Amino acid sequence: MPKTGSTAIQRFARDNADYLRRRGFDFLPRNRNGSYNDLSVAMRSGDRARAAKLATMVRGMIDKSPAQTLVLSSEMLSEVDPAKLRELLALQEQTSVMIVGYFRRQSKYLASSYKQKLKTAKTKIGFENFIAKFGTGAGNYGHLVARWQAA
Repeated sequence: MPKTGSTAIQRFARDNADYLRRRGFDFLPRNRNGSYNDLSVAMRSGDRARAAKLATMVRGMIDKSPAQTLVLSSEMLSEVDPAKLRELLALQEQTSVMIVGYFRRQSKYLASSYKQKLKTAKTKIGFENFIAKFGTGAGNYGHLVARWQAA
């Protein structure tokens, strides 16, 4: 989920990759932040060819990694269908998958989201109008958790 500290977690994993690898963890490398947002965006936008190409790359890294625990990180994965992600990555049903979510208190999440939209010039309205326009649905963590638990 965006605006919850995922970039800091990805940076930590990148900066400590050797340490983590020696302990059986492989944060599958991607770009400077270690994020697979492009996979999430391709899936959400319906760009099947791009999503399949990225998934093939990820699957290759999964198959080559000697690590016991593999980590695929993207704050945008919260917005994709978990079953489609499993299918796209060709994960077998017996593959053990643990989903780890990091949630920020809703009020802090909404404030951070608003600040990000101001910074990127995606909104110029006041906070109250921002909430009125976009609502607080993104802060409904119960719905998000239930969807991923079902996966």
